[in-house]
Formats: sequence, C-alpha cells, structure tokens
Amino acid sequence: MIKAVNTISLYSGKELSIALLKIIAAGALLVGVLALPGLASVITLFQPKNRSERTRLYRATQRLHSKGLIVGHRGKVRITEKGRKSLADHSLWDIKMPKSKQWDKKWRLVLFDIPVKKERSRQIFRRRLNELGFKPYQKSAFIYPFECRDVVAKLISLLYLESCVKYLEVSTMQDESRLRDMFKL
Repeated sequence: MIKAVNTISLYSGKELSIALLKIIAAGALLVGVLALPGLASVITLFQPKNRSERTRLYRATQRLHSKGLIVGHRGKVRITEKGRKSLADHSLWDIKMPKSKQWDKKWRLVLFDIPVKKERSRQIFRRRLNELGFKPYQKSAFIYPFECRDVVAKLISLLYLESCVKYLEVSTMQDESRLRDMFKL
C-alpha cells in the first residue's frame, strides 16, 4: 500500500502539479472516477481534509490533462511523453551540488561539444553549470575544484548529452593560482 504524501496545503500550485506527475509516473494509480478515470486513487493519496482541498487537487489534475501531460484510459491514468519531459525538466532544476569540506587538490573539468541542433540543451547545460558553482574555463569548458561526477552525470543524462560531454579530473593546472583565487581556496 502506498503511503499518503504531504497534505495539499503544503504545496504551491506548481509543486502540487509536479507531485501529481511524480505519483502518476510511478504508476501508483489503478481505478477511479471523476472526469479522468484513475483520479480517485491520486486524490486518496493526498488525503484531502475538506472540499476545498479536493477541488484544488481536481483542478490541478485537470490542468495536467488539458496540457497533455497525463491521459486517462480504461480506468487508469498515465503520464504522457510530454509529461515525462516536463518532469525531467523539473528534476534538472532540483539538482544540488554536495557540500565539500576540504579540497583534494584536484580540478574537475567538464568539456563539451554540443551540436547546433541541441542549442537549447547547450544553453541549459551551461546555465546549470554556472548556477551550481562551476566557472567557465574556456568557451566549452567549465572547471570546479570538488568532486562532482555524479551531478555532472545526472545533468548529462537529463539533457541527453552523453556523447557530447567529457568529465576529467586533473591534478595540476597551468594557471592554478588564478583558479584558487577564483574559488577562494
């Protein structure tokens, strides 16, 4: 049996939609009623306390359906390909860099050569690297002083850039003093 999730009042509008998508993507739905078959299962997971919360859940689900992120068929609700992409985009912005206590005197270089046809993915990749604390080393190279292989691998996977990005660990750099100052090491 699936446990209840947070109460509805703890979610903002967008957070509620993402939570619904995650539940539907996990396949937690069976049979239901209302406008979308399978919706009753979702509603019971959130344990709405009153009519207002049930209405909020219903409207959030209807928005997901009208945007084409979920579909109902034969007593089940499932996530669409568009819904999966939306969920992946959301996951992309949830990635956080783990805190490192001490520098191991190695530099992490992320090198990429992303084709023009993936321009949007390149822009998002560069922006996320910046937001996570990486510094541009050259136009298609970013540098970071702490272990970050898992974070970079997750970014690469979510953006489908496996063949376009390389991750290197380097023990010495030509301009190391400038880099140390840049990262305050």
